[in-house]
This record gives sequence, C-alpha cells and structure tokens, in this order.
Amino acid sequence: MTTAQKLAKLRAWAWPLLILLITAVTVFRAYDFLRAPELRAEDGKKVFSFFYEHREWPRLFRVKAGYVPFLPNLLGLISVRLPPRATPYFLAIAPTLLAAFTASVFGAPAFRRFVPKDSVRYAVCLSFAVAPIGPMLTTSNTDYSIWNALTLLLWLVLLPLPRNKLTSVLFACALSVLIWSHPLSVVALPATLVWLWRERAWFQRCVHALLVACQGAHVWLGTRAGDASFAKGAGPWKRLDELASVTLRQVCRDVVDHVFPWGPNAAWFPYAMTLLIAVALLSCALLRKGRVASGVICAWLAYAIVAPTALIVFARAEHGIAASRYHYVSNTFAQAAVCLILVQLVVLVVRRLPQRTGVELLPALAALAYFGYLGVSTERIAAFTGANASNAQAVQRFFEQLAEEERTHGGHCGIHLRCQKHGGDWSFAIDTRGSCESSADSARDPELDH
Repeated sequence: MTTAQKLAKLRAWAWPLLILLITAVTVFRAYDFLRAPELRAEDGKKVFSFFYEHREWPRLFRVKAGYVPFLPNLLGLISVRLPPRATPYFLAIAPTLLAAFTASVFGAPAFRRFVPKDSVRYAVCLSFAVAPIGPMLTTSNTDYSIWNALTLLLWLVLLPLPRNKLTSVLFACALSVLIWSHPLSVVALPATLVWLWRERAWFQRCVHALLVACQGAHVWLGTRAGDASFAKGAGPWKRLDELASVTLRQVCRDVVDHVFPWGPNAAWFPYAMTLLIAVALLSCALLRKGRVASGVICAWLAYAIVAPTALIVFARAEHGIAASRYHYVSNTFAQAAVCLILVQLVVLVVRRLPQRTGVELLPALAALAYFGYLGVSTERIAAFTGANASNAQAVQRFFEQLAEEERTHGGHCGIHLRCQKHGGDWSFAIDTRGSCESSADSARDPELDH
C-alpha cells in the first residue's frame, strides 16, 4: 500500500473517529446522569408517564406546549416498549448520543463543499467538545433534545440531497423528523427554498418541494402561532421595533458572554465585539486568496446566530427568555463562526512562513487551543454536577417495582405506581387501571356481546 493510499484510508476513517472522540467526551461529562438516570423535569411526567398510559402510535403527533415534539414523542413511545429496567437508561442515553452527533456533524465529508480542509472542520467540532455549550438538560434530557434536533437541522439543510433516490428519500425523512421536532424549525426554510430553486434533477427537486410542504404543514398543523407574544398587544410597527431591539441586545449579549467572557463589564462591549465578529465574518467571506470557508457558510452562520434568537423573542418575549436552552442554537453557530474567524486569522499569518510538514495544521490547532483554554478556564469541560442520588435511587426503585408489576399482571394494564422525587424535581406516576379497560372496550367485537 502506497503512502497516498494510506493517507486516503486514514482520511476515510477520520470522521468516524472524530464522532467516537466527541461521544466519549460527552459521555464522560454526563456520566453521573447516565449511570443513575433521574428522568429530570418533563422526562418523567410528560414523556415516560404520558406514553406509558397512551401507547398508540398516532400519539407520535401529540401536541405539547403548543407544538408537536416529534422526536421526544418517538423516543417516548420506544422507551415504554423496552424492559422497564432499561427505560430510564434509554431516555438518558439516546439524547446524549444525539448531542454528540450534532457536535460532530460539521466534520462530515459532505461539508467539504463549504470548508475544504478537514482539519478546520474538525477544529470546529472539537471546540464543541472542549468548550461545550449548554447544561446537562440540553445534553441528556429527552424532552430538551429538541434543541439539538434544531441545531442538527440547521446543519443538514445546507447539504444537497444525495443523487441516489433511496438515499435521497431517507435523508428527506430524517429532515422531516427534525422539522417536526421543534416549534421554530421554520428557521431552516430559506435553505430548502434555495435548494428547490437551484436543483436541476427532477427527482431531488420533487423531494425538496415535499420538504417545503412539510415545513408549511408543520407551521400550520404542528404549532400554534397565535400563542406567540408578538401576535398580541401593541400595533405591528411598535412590536416590530421591540422585536428588533430585544433581538439585537440578546444576540450581542449571548455571543460575547459565550465566546469572550473576559471582556470589560461595560454596556458598549457586547455591541462592539458583535460588530467586530460580523465584520470579520464578512471579510472571511470576501477573501479571494487563502480563504478557509466559502461565502455561503459564512452567511449561513450569521443567519443561524440571529434568526433563532429573533424567533424565540417573537414567541416568548412576554414569558421570559433567560433559560440557557433558548440561546443554545445561536451560541452553537456563534462558536463555529468565531472558530472559523480565528483559523482564518492564523492562516493569513502562517502562509508567510516556510511551508513545512505540519504548518498547515497550525491554524486549526491555534483555534482549538483558544477554545480549550476557554473550556478549562470557565470549567465548561468539567463533568456535569448536581446529580441527585436520592432521586436516582427513587427512579431505580420505581422501575424495579414496575418490572415486578408487569410480571404479576402479565403486561402493562392494571398498574398504579408513583415515583416521589425531591429537591424541586417533578415527581411522576402511572395509572393504567382505567385506560386499558377503555381500550379493551373500544376494541371489543360487538358480535361477541350477543
């Protein structure tokens, strides 16, 4: 095997190895919550309990909080069909793997059309591992997995559909699942419309048209737009002005707090740094020589920083947007943008150096070193803390009792159990004494009653 063949083989395995590395880091950080699942927040009461009592597959389109969270619904329906002792582990591990894959997806060879050098894309992905974004809930919670679903959607819609018809359909199905998993997935519609316009192959163009229709159906049927704060109250022009001002303030604060936490505590600093990032991103897009990223990816990163925050402000301005999950998507793409900017700056410097072996890796390593320092100094890379051993034991006892009850009753019917948790977390219960009887009555053949 020649050296070129060895390098080609190594390159083919690089992305799978990257996925394994980022998954290992993610599992390490969430280990306490994977080893002893607590089913925090909605995972116990709104996911497991609901689907244990309502097992019908049409419940995939259950509306919760004004939208259809398709992916959590799917995971919930799968979880209640597993052995009870495995259920809490599945509800913790599945979203963790989704979070790891979302952090790794930009490293896929398909993104070479936007960032040709693999080392640069791998540096962006590894920055999410060494300076992670979001708390435990956005990593290992099934109900909150919608935020990684939206992030993954915004990455994948950039890609063209595969040329193979079957693969194209499967890819479109995956996008449809992500579209129906988050109330703000309409933010991905511009990319789908661009591909619908640019695509020349008739089959792929039809699939893009179906994806546009899927987006429209999701907005019409899968969300309640009338619940948006922007739709209430003052006149449209005043509300539009409020939307713009709140979005600008929130974006500037999020980007700077997340990427440059060492700046002065001055009101002007977030705006100045955000303007600097915007100018740098524009410069990266317009460079003619030594450019590391295409103008398309630079424009999309800028859009993905602003648009999700604008929609969240649109929907929740009167309810509060302080929770970290509301800034998860914008922070993810802001970190990717800053990483590309740092790489571009170092490229402009090192291209004047003698081009020896390893010099081309310096830009990616320099950007990764910055985010590594950021992750260590802010303790973001540390394992998640705050695990509640008492609640984990309560959950474990609950599912052990559930396994015994299912064995005694010969199934899931006629069971009434409660899991009592403490520390402000949500307790949950299941009661299938009535639901199974009503299901049996409705399914009974009328001829048998005579």
